[in-house]
Amino acid sequence: MKNNSNNLQKIFFLAILFFGFFGLAQSSRAAEYYVATTGSDSNSGSINAPFKTIQKAADIVNPGDTVIVKDGIYTGGATQVAKLDRGGNASAWITFRAENKWKAVIDGQQNATKFGFNIWTNGNYLQIEDFEIKDFSWGGIWSNMQADNVEISGNKIHHIGAWDGCPDYNSGRPAIYQGLGTSYYNYDSNVFYNIGRTPTGPPDGTCETHFYQHDHAIYLSHDWPMTDHTTITNNLVYGRIAGWAVAADGSRDVTISNNTFSFYRGGDGGFVTTGGLRQSNVLIQNNILYDTGGGSCVIKDLSYWYGQPATSTITVKNNLLNQTYAEAAIADRWINGVGGLIAYNSYVFSNNIEGSSPEFVDLVNNNFYLKSVSPAIDNGVSLSAPAYDFNNTSRPQGAGYDIGAYEYVYSDTTPPSAPTGLTVQ
Repeated sequence: MKNNSNNLQKIFFLAILFFGFFGLAQSSRAAEYYVATTGSDSNSGSINAPFKTIQKAADIVNPGDTVIVKDGIYTGGATQVAKLDRGGNASAWITFRAENKWKAVIDGQQNATKFGFNIWTNGNYLQIEDFEIKDFSWGGIWSNMQADNVEISGNKIHHIGAWDGCPDYNSGRPAIYQGLGTSYYNYDSNVFYNIGRTPTGPPDGTCETHFYQHDHAIYLSHDWPMTDHTTITNNLVYGRIAGWAVAADGSRDVTISNNTFSFYRGGDGGFVTTGGLRQSNVLIQNNILYDTGGGSCVIKDLSYWYGQPATSTITVKNNLLNQTYAEAAIADRWINGVGGLIAYNSYVFSNNIEGSSPEFVDLVNNNFYLKSVSPAIDNGVSLSAPAYDFNNTSRPQGAGYDIGAYEYVYSDTTPPSAPTGLTVQ
């Protein structure tokens, strides 16, 4: 009887372990939540009983969960539409995704709200995909709390800080701000236009140049602790940008590859700032830069602002510019540092194409596909370049990688229409 009793105890113990682990596995299984304008935050968040606000889903998500936002317009209070302070992990990311690309609109109601998505300290291993984000006073996506591993892809972000003229606030009003101590951010296949304050004339005290030139498409913090490991690929930046396409003047390990920049500006021309505070290892390659608006440089090195030169190598190669910036005149054209403290030996230039039109299919209608005669075709470099383009077409399609956000895949006799929804309003 004693042995039988022991056996029964063992069976009972194993059963408890089995059902305990099974229950744990069931409870940790990834969930799928839905949000709809017709929903209610007292609902379960299922497809048939969706939440009404993205914030409700953001407050309860766990690693591996996905939040699918149905078509409609989503607004918030004075500060944000959604504060993201719950994260995933390396094997189980949290995803916020529009059900249909650009049909879920995150709306700041013409500057009534500061931020769209506001990423906080615990907002790690997050994906934000396929939203339209517009009309916020300070930023479409804002991250200033040392978050890491964030993927921002397929979004259309426009009219940020653009509704109230040009107030003299020193802080930038960018489409996306990646702040202090953030790391491992990836920006892929996003669209940016009409970003920043709107000066109507020369600096006159109501809109001093120093202020509105902080309003960038993507702004990496220049302060300490610096941003670390950022990748910017396959993005389209066009229309009016008050500042720069990319401000990376205080960052470490940055790759800016295969983007298309076509815009006019409120300030001096160019598409990226460098230098700054303890910057190192920046790769700028395979980008198209079309029409900087008559500005003075392609790259603006801000080392002189901080009283020190750039600290490590900045590589600029295989980019295509329709204007001419002779590499022999680095100080005056390719790089403009004003203060004369730039360490020019920190820059490596090679194989850049200058003074040639990229031969877009239809620039007037924002169709940035390449014609068959484009010098961008097959003239990119493969190392550290994305394996696909803006349309998720694999690279390369020809003898080599193409420059810009699009890989050439069609006949010039039947050029495709521009992707829908790219009209600047």
